[in-house]
Amino acid sequence: MPRHIVDITTGPLRSGLAVLLLLTGSCSRSTALSPGTVDPQSSAAVPSPRTTRLATTGFYDRRATRKDDLFLAPEEIRLRSGAFASSFLENATGFQVLRKHNKRRVVSKRSGCEPGIFIDGQFIRTGLDRNGLDLGTLDELVPSGDVFALEAYRRAPAEFQPRLEPGQPDCGAVVVWTRRYAG
Repeated sequence: MPRHIVDITTGPLRSGLAVLLLLTGSCSRSTALSPGTVDPQSSAAVPSPRTTRLATTGFYDRRATRKDDLFLAPEEIRLRSGAFASSFLENATGFQVLRKHNKRRVVSKRSGCEPGIFIDGQFIRTGLDRNGLDLGTLDELVPSGDVFALEAYRRAPAEFQPRLEPGQPDCGAVVVWTRRYAG
């Protein structure tokens, strides 16, 4: 049985019917319910399951307290477009997107220090390892269409401190929440 994301839409009710909007991927269909099936007061308080999943990560709490960092919620991601996941960071304060090495896009703090990359809350090593093995870039790991929400920190909060080598500076963090994680 397929999973459905359910958003309850309230507003002017016509002919005493409430409308339940079932979203399934990119297509949608409406089903009319009889009066009394949906209480508009309580339905407005029911968050979308996708938003709820993101809330359990602490995304909205961090966004409320860290005003100097970049937070793009799902509705903001939908309004932007970009060929690369790093495109969402092109105008982020303290970050820049460069072409480097083999002309791939690399997210880097303006100081030249590369931030830790977290995908769905997990630290992912990127760039070159100690032996020169290329571990990839943010853009290679996450296609732009898979980005559900994004956080970019100039100084990483404790929950997103990458495993730093002794003497390595805090270069911040880029946290990407994917559609797979949210759905």
